[in-house]
Amino acid sequence: MIYSFKKSFILLTFIISYFGFGSGKVEADLPIGIEQTSAPVNTLYGDENVEINQGTTSTDVSATATDNLDGNITANITATGIVDTNTPGAHTITYTVTDSQNNHGKSSRTVNVLDTEAPIITLLGASNFSINNDEIYTDPGFTVTDNIDNNLEANVTISGTVDTSIPGTYTLTYDVTDTAGNPAIQKTRIVTVVDTVAPTITLLGDNPLLINQGGTYTEPGATAVDHPGISYTGSIVIAGSVNVNVAGTYFITYNVNDSAGNSATQKVRIVNVLDTEAPVITLAGTSPVSVNQGATYTDAGATAIDNVDGNITANITATSTVDTSIVGSYTVSYNVADAAGNNASVLVRIVNVLDTESPVITLVGTSPVSVNQGATYTDAGATAADNVDGNITANIITNSNVDTTTAGLYNVTYDITDAAGNLATQIIRVVNVVDSETPVITILGANPFSLNMGATYTDAGATAADNVDGNITANILTNNTVNTAVAGTYTVTYNVTDSQGNAAAEATRTVNVLDTQAPVITLNGPTTININQGDNYSDASATATDNLDGNITANIITTNTVNTSAAGTYTVTYNVSDAAGNAATPVVRTVNVLDTEAPVITIIGGSTVTVNQGATYTDSGATATDNVDGDITSNITETSTVNTAVAGTYTVTYTVSDVAGNTATPKVRTVNVTDTEAPVITLNGPAIININQGLTYTDSGATATDNLDGDISANITATSTVDTNTAGSYSVTYDVSDAAGNAAAPVVRTVNVLDTEAPVITITGGSTVSVNQGDTYTDLGAAATDNLDGNISANITVTSTVDTTTAGTYTVTYNVTDAAGNTAIPKVRTVTVVDTQAPVITITGSNTVSVNQGTAYTDQGATAADNLDGDISVNIVATNTVDTTTAGAYTVIYNVSDAAGNAAISKTRTVTVLDTEAPVITIIGNSTVSVNQGATYTDLGATATDSEDGNLTNQIVTVNNVNTAVAGAYSITYDVDDSAGNAALTVVRTVNVLDTEAPVITINGNSTVSVNQGATYTDAGATALDNKDGNITNDITANSTVDTTTAGSYSVTYDVSDAAGNPAIQKTRTVNVLDTEAPIITLLGVNPASVNQGATYTDAGATALDNVDGNITGNINIAGTVNTATPGAYTITYDVSDAAGNPATQITRTVNVLDTTVPVITLIGDNPFSVNQGSAYVEPGASASDSVDGDISADIVIDTGTLDTNVAGTYFVTYNVSDAAGNAATTVTREVTVQPLPDQPGAISVSYTHLTLPTKA
Repeated sequence: MIYSFKKSFILLTFIISYFGFGSGKVEADLPIGIEQTSAPVNTLYGDENVEINQGTTSTDVSATATDNLDGNITANITATGIVDTNTPGAHTITYTVTDSQNNHGKSSRTVNVLDTEAPIITLLGASNFSINNDEIYTDPGFTVTDNIDNNLEANVTISGTVDTSIPGTYTLTYDVTDTAGNPAIQKTRIVTVVDTVAPTITLLGDNPLLINQGGTYTEPGATAVDHPGISYTGSIVIAGSVNVNVAGTYFITYNVNDSAGNSATQKVRIVNVLDTEAPVITLAGTSPVSVNQGATYTDAGATAIDNVDGNITANITATSTVDTSIVGSYTVSYNVADAAGNNASVLVRIVNVLDTESPVITLVGTSPVSVNQGATYTDAGATAADNVDGNITANIITNSNVDTTTAGLYNVTYDITDAAGNLATQIIRVVNVVDSETPVITILGANPFSLNMGATYTDAGATAADNVDGNITANILTNNTVNTAVAGTYTVTYNVTDSQGNAAAEATRTVNVLDTQAPVITLNGPTTININQGDNYSDASATATDNLDGNITANIITTNTVNTSAAGTYTVTYNVSDAAGNAATPVVRTVNVLDTEAPVITIIGGSTVTVNQGATYTDSGATATDNVDGDITSNITETSTVNTAVAGTYTVTYTVSDVAGNTATPKVRTVNVTDTEAPVITLNGPAIININQGLTYTDSGATATDNLDGDISANITATSTVDTNTAGSYSVTYDVSDAAGNAAAPVVRTVNVLDTEAPVITITGGSTVSVNQGDTYTDLGAAATDNLDGNISANITVTSTVDTTTAGTYTVTYNVTDAAGNTAIPKVRTVTVVDTQAPVITITGSNTVSVNQGTAYTDQGATAADNLDGDISVNIVATNTVDTTTAGAYTVIYNVSDAAGNAAISKTRTVTVLDTEAPVITIIGNSTVSVNQGATYTDLGATATDSEDGNLTNQIVTVNNVNTAVAGAYSITYDVDDSAGNAALTVVRTVNVLDTEAPVITINGNSTVSVNQGATYTDAGATALDNKDGNITNDITANSTVDTTTAGSYSVTYDVSDAAGNPAIQKTRTVNVLDTEAPIITLLGVNPASVNQGATYTDAGATALDNVDGNITGNINIAGTVNTATPGAYTITYDVSDAAGNPATQITRTVNVLDTTVPVITLIGDNPFSVNQGSAYVEPGASASDSVDGDISADIVIDTGTLDTNVAGTYFVTYNVSDAAGNAATTVTREVTVQPLPDQPGAISVSYTHLTLPTKA
């Protein structure tokens, strides 16, 4: 590009008069001496945006322009753009001018033509119409017209609802607003829902309803419900009456009308009054009845009552088979019938002629009896007597399991039966074979026995012998309390029990443990202590413990030679002896009096300061003080690296030492020399550049200078967003920083890429659509986008030829232009108008109708309407299959088509022809019959007839549950339905099965049981079942002779009879009262128990209680030993048996011997310890020993603290250790002195003076 160096200046002024709105001025200036390479910058004065109502008249447009070289160039102005005041929208007028140097000036004004005309809603169909309830409401629709907007139907808001399930008047409102916000006048449609549905009556209770003659008739009532769920029950009209005193058939009718006058279908209830109730027989007295053989039997009789005839007792027929001369079961039967021939259920009384008394057994002698183990047992026997047979002792059956060779409880049982088979209660004699002699214990070895403390004690033991068990030495329980770690007198006890629980007399051995152990002294604090010269010294003392005397710290004798006024090494010595005269090993503490405190330096001013590069730096200095020398500021050595000519971070260091050579911690001041001035960026070429879309853009760049770094243009970073493929405004940003990181203010160049691309139209929906003839066509529109303007859909121009009143093919055309005047390619939608809507059929009246069989049926018909043809009811074709001569469900079907051949959806009415008369069942034979238990019963059946179906006997459903194996009253029911589903009245026959079988008793649990003497005996009882009465357990009579306070054999007997008087065979349970309960041991004191190592352990013991023997604590056998010299867990066991030989559950106590002795640390090597400054420190180490764990040196923790051999001074190294039991040793400290080399400043020469320590007299 070639640039002109000609000086030029343009002044472009627009004076605009447009529609009477103000004036505007646009200037584009370039100062003299600046190269003119782009269009001038326009500035518009006055309104840039003007609004005008649609339809306003336009006025002329004028403008002026002046140029700094050409002068007035108004004649060169070109105005582009058209304002159409009949079309709302935004219109642009653009003014451009060019001077003789081809420099362009440009300005634009936007004129907005406003839309103020509201749209108009037109309702389709009637604005007021009616619809039957439960029909589907379809809105007839509407159309919307607007001067600007098309297809506003989709924006219409319909308020209100029509609920055709509820009759009433409903209001629908229609509203819409165009895109300019103009609201249409609201339209209203009134819809009336008319009630044409009749209510429905539902009968409550049975229909037909049966009532016994003379009974009470209570109206069951009915319910009535009208659509949609409205109750009319309270409005039902009930007509008709029932005379319960006269047998016959009566009819009750039910009718109701709803509020709209719709009548429900009448309902009829059939009420049959019948006399079917049989009289009732009631026994006088009980059944069954028992009578002794040979006695006279007098029957108690019965009574009979009938619901109609009253008391008919005199008509009862009684039949008796009782013969008291012969044992057996007999019956007395009672029958009666009322005047209507209804037979009462036969009642039967059972009469039992019995011989039921059992014989009685009596023991000779006592029970229980005892016999020594090994002796001979001779039984004393028993006697037996019966109320009929007399003395029947000779018939007693005796069973014995006594074995005197083995101790234990045995039974001798006695049983007998009389001639009538009555079993006597079994008698039991308990025989106890016992062993009562105790075993004997003999101690082996010396008694008493002595040994030194710490030695191992091995007990010599003992032997035991029993008269029956022989050698039972292995069963001896030894309780050994000997603790050789603690001096004192101990006992070892020996106990044993034979197999029968006889305990031997306890044997005891005395063991004496002697004491020879010296006490131990332990220092409080470190063994070596350093203190400053002149300080006060307070000794931490020491503690002393003895294995027997315990804490004897108060007896320590201390010798202290410390003098803190003179530097040197001193000792403190500790001695002590226990009560037995055993002297502890003396312990010594070393005390060093030293001067070790270093002086302190304090910086004057801040520890960090900042100074500008090139300025002069003056340091503020520091002060120094020493605990002995005082102010030693003048001795401070200052080292500085500050150079203000070069930016960076520098330090000033201060050091000093006191007279004793203690060096203060150095102090450092940081000095920062900084550069803070930012560089400056200057653009090459103009700040704003225009370029056509699609061309290549080459940037002119920029330069940068810095106050220190000079020209740093090469470091500039340029960030560009320019995309010449897309029209728009872009930027190029320039940034740079100097070597010190100071960032220049960013500079930006603007690059404008101009737009020449046309917008694109996209049709919304299909490009080909169909609409029904007569419907309103709502176009879906289209969308338009531009590469620069974005979404310009609002600017689309739509041209439509659609006419929905005439079938045919039509077009809708869409056009649009972007702000740069680029016109899109037009798009076209094809709209085809067709007739496809089918007519609608509406049934007149209900779509479900019922009619009685044999009556005439007249159909109410239907209507039909079409969207184009109107009322086409005359064209309906009805297909009717109703036949009222035959009950069943029939249909009437309605069909119709409009002129275009569109067929309506068929509608169907269901017509039900009803059959409501029920069939009648008649029993063959009597309605009540009797049969003996176990016999075969054959039913005679019944017949059934129906007014329509005729003979239905073979369809009768018979339910027969008669079980002649089980006595009782059974019912046989007969039911039948006709083909219309009418159910006949159920007929019942009663069958009585008579009972003669006795019940059966079953004992719960064992027939022979044992219970501990003194315990409460709760009998497990028995159960009883009868073939007729079922479970009669609650009627059982139980007789018990059990006495748990006295050992022996007892019996519990069980008897029962069923409701028919049949007695069960008596059952007997034998109960043996025994002593088998073991005693209970209870520990005294805690479990587990703990005792310190070396202490004496005394057991807290235990108690023992027995349910018979009471307190038997004195018999407890305690076994087990606790050695308190050795830590660990020990077990003590407790055992005991009661007099009956029942052993208690063994109880154990755990005794934990705890280790509480702390380990001892011993330093290896010198203490104090010296090392030359600069040499390596080699740790001499230490050893640690524990009374239990032994050598635990490997576990020592060594802490060297701040030890630094590069710095002369005194340091301390600490030693710590814990044993496995967690006992921590006393911390031991080693003093380490780092000595300056002899030729170094501050080196100290140390001399030692021989000290003579006092000796113990």
